[in-house]
Amino acid sequence: MLYKDSSHIAGTGVFVNRDIQKGEIVFKLFPSIVSSQMLHLFKDSDRAIQVDQNKFAIPSFDFDGYINHCCSPNVGLRIESLECIYFFALRKLYSDEEILWDYSTTATGRGWKMPCSCADAFPYRTSPKCRGTISGIETVPWRRVLALLWQGAIPNYALQHRLNCIFKDLLV
Repeated sequence: MLYKDSSHIAGTGVFVNRDIQKGEIVFKLFPSIVSSQMLHLFKDSDRAIQVDQNKFAIPSFDFDGYINHCCSPNVGLRIESLECIYFFALRKLYSDEEILWDYSTTATGRGWKMPCSCADAFPYRTSPKCRGTISGIETVPWRRVLALLWQGAIPNYALQHRLNCIFKDLLV
């Protein structure tokens, strides 16, 4: 169902080899879960996926280490428990389409950021909604957060962090 190939966004990406329906599971993760305090001990920790307030999934590099970011993703990450984590289609995916996920939807670390180039990779899109920088959930516009929350693609810990940031900023 999945294969790795050259990506327009960055290096290698993950692609589907058949049409996938909206809501369908695209890829299940079977990661090693580590605490934020232990994260620095792992090679490729920059590819780790935050799955709880202080827990991270270390990628196996089967497919999970190659899923590229896009500010207008076509897959979301659903975390039902630390034993049940998977990417699912936010809309219909077409055969040979790259699966793209918004890294910011699970990240809560203020100060963490990296440049985003999804707008450059998809010049044919009229409104890619590229934010220019990939950072924590607090940088994702509320309209986008609510749309992804409705689809089940915002984990509870990330939503709580986003709300805490709002209240903190209101009190300043």
